Amino acid sequence: MRPFRPSLVFSATLLATSAVQAVDLDAAPAAPRTYAAEIIATPDAPVELANPGGVLDLSTPLAYNFSVGEVRHVRIQCPGMRFGDDAVVSYLGGGLAGVGAVNGLGTDAIHFSITAGDNAVLAADRLLVTGTRAITSTNDVTCSYGLYDQPSQATGGGIVGRVVSRSGAYLAFAPSYLLRVDSQGQATADVEALYPPAFSAFVTAAPTFNRDLAQLGGFSHGTRQSLTGGLQPLTAAGTPITLADLLAPATALVFEGDFSRAADVYLSALADCSVPGQAADGFDEQRAVFTVGANEVLGQFLCYLSGDEPVEAGHYTVSLEAVPANPATYQVSGRGPLALGRITRNGTELQAPLAEVPAHFTSRMVITNTGPQGFAFRIEVLGETGNVISTGVASGVVQARSTRVLDLRDVLTGFTAEPRAALKLTVAAPDSVVRALYQVVNPDAGAISNHVMVRPGSN
Repeated sequence: MRPFRPSLVFSATLLATSAVQAVDLDAAPAAPRTYAAEIIATPDAPVELANPGGVLDLSTPLAYNFSVGEVRHVRIQCPGMRFGDDAVVSYLGGGLAGVGAVNGLGTDAIHFSITAGDNAVLAADRLLVTGTRAITSTNDVTCSYGLYDQPSQATGGGIVGRVVSRSGAYLAFAPSYLLRVDSQGQATADVEALYPPAFSAFVTAAPTFNRDLAQLGGFSHGTRQSLTGGLQPLTAAGTPITLADLLAPATALVFEGDFSRAADVYLSALADCSVPGQAADGFDEQRAVFTVGANEVLGQFLCYLSGDEPVEAGHYTVSLEAVPANPATYQVSGRGPLALGRITRNGTELQAPLAEVPAHFTSRMVITNTGPQGFAFRIEVLGETGNVISTGVASGVVQARSTRVLDLRDVLTGFTAEPRAALKLTVAAPDSVVRALYQVVNPDAGAISNHVMVRPGSN
């Protein structure tokens, strides 16, 4: 047994430092020390956690008033973690107490005796465990303290012979970097664009007030500390982890959505997209990619510059594709996808996936407008590869509360292959007042076939 040690051997500085640095099992609310969830640790390959400045010191109250000469036995257990061989247990209090030899070093449970040298060893006094630790996973660690009658009871643990017990959070693990959507964006492709074709420009509205620009949402990517204002998780060395520790230069932000009709896609620090920032590495009908490496991207907006093609309606998401900088030490993962914004269209679009104009048949498109005013329409013809199609009537007006019938021979005037095509009808009208169908008539047999034109995404 170690000799009694009066509290005066602990300086006031040591006591104050321990109170600040140590993780207290009785803290309310719990205040575990937080490490990077990306650390790779297993039972076969544990990771040693350094203890600079006592950041890993573990403190627990005795929770028991001793009588002079009384001997009790302590067990402190922390499943998922191992105590280093350099762990030392000290008594902090106003009385005289001796701490016996510490057993179980290198395991998740240590046990030892404590002997009171006077009647001033009180429940509010504390035990402090210093030294390094080793983690065997990145699951949160909760530690328990038990005071027992017999040494064998402290060695085995459990409730038999246990006088008092306490438990509390000791280690926590949290993702070191985050991706967040700060605001969702929306733009409307305008069916009545000032220059054809329809939907090639946006309705002028906040925040861009520009017919050529859509802002599709605001977002931030960075460290946990930057995005939450809290403390940054620690490395095994006990220092705040950085993005450079985790993410390789090839790490990228990826925005999924249809960018095939865009003239440019870029990021901006301004919600109105008036000042371009980082340009996309590339973009297509599926996604736009921005390589960011280990850099934070805070308070940025995704900007879409329209070209001279119809802008497709759709939803847009943001993701982080993470590439590890130190794959032997840290395991990184992507973030997202998170819903960021969308583009809608303000007119009505209807499609005939297959329209034919065979000889001896009559083919028609029938447009019905139940609204209180007339609306302009346009017809776009989509043919098979290699089939050159000549067109005639491609636009017009369907009057209020009326039906307009178009002979498709006036629309599809010539083919270099089979007389068939897909037709896309766009009407500058609310979706609720416009209907259309494609009709084929066999005048010899008196047969009529009607096909309701479909709304994209509804079938």
